[in-house]
Amino acid sequence: MHHILTQTLIRLHHPPHSVCIDVSSSSIATGILSMVRGVSKSMVVDLGVCVQGDKEDELPEVILCQTRFNRVDLESAVPV
Repeated sequence: MHHILTQTLIRLHHPPHSVCIDVSSSSIATGILSMVRGVSKSMVVDLGVCVQGDKEDELPEVILCQTRFNRVDLESAVPV
């Protein structure tokens, strides 16, 4: 498995519970985002979050949570 967003900036906010991922810090992620922006209304993206285990007692890794983005219109997104 290859991690595309390895150079991203991740910020956690409390409350409300949210996570901001800055994909502009990764040139690969920025390129992918620019390619899919126009066709995002026809895409379904399944996203799973897994906390990486480095030691034997932290394995096997399991999916922490998952969500589905169904035909999201990225053209109407408001910059944060």
